[in-house]
Amino acid sequence: QLKTLYAEHRQGIDQVVRQSNQWNDDLIHESRAYVKSFNTILLLAVLIAGTLGFAMAILTARSVTRPLELAGNAADAIARGDLLCPLPPAGTDEIGKLVVQIAIMRNNLHEMAASIRQYVLRLNASAASLTDTAQGTVMVASQQSESATSMAASIEQLSVSIDQVGEHANEAQSMSHSAGEEAVKGGETILATA
Repeated sequence: QLKTLYAEHRQGIDQVVRQSNQWNDDLIHESRAYVKSFNTILLLAVLIAGTLGFAMAILTARSVTRPLELAGNAADAIARGDLLCPLPPAGTDEIGKLVVQIAIMRNNLHEMAASIRQYVLRLNASAASLTDTAQGTVMVASQQSESATSMAASIEQLSVSIDQVGEHANEAQSMSHSAGEEAVKGGETILATA
């Protein structure tokens, strides 16, 4: 009877061991499935985070490079002489400060160009006045030369002195005319550079 009890006890223990092994196998299988699904979820999370990080990096880079590109385009336009070019809106960051400084530079250059234009107009007016004066001097000198020539026929002794005065008047006329032409050329040069 002891053998029978031992055999039944042994069968019970074997059944408990088999049941325990079955539970262990089921638990290992479930754990592996859980780890596999967790790895898949983790991989998807890493891919999503990487994609979002890359997109954020691109957007951040674009938010920095676009205003710099617009500020550079405005600086190029100013360098070409376009002092009325539009500037991008200025922000509160360093790029915004750069845009503000470019705007100040553009405005100062515009004011300087307007001042130069006014000086050129005044210089042209002075050159025109100088030319008129030179032409008046030429006319007076020409009249004096004619008077001197008619007086030379009657007064021989004064004729030599009056001829010299006429020659000096012609030289003055030539110099005045040259000075007037140079003044006009200078005014045109200043207008061309402005």
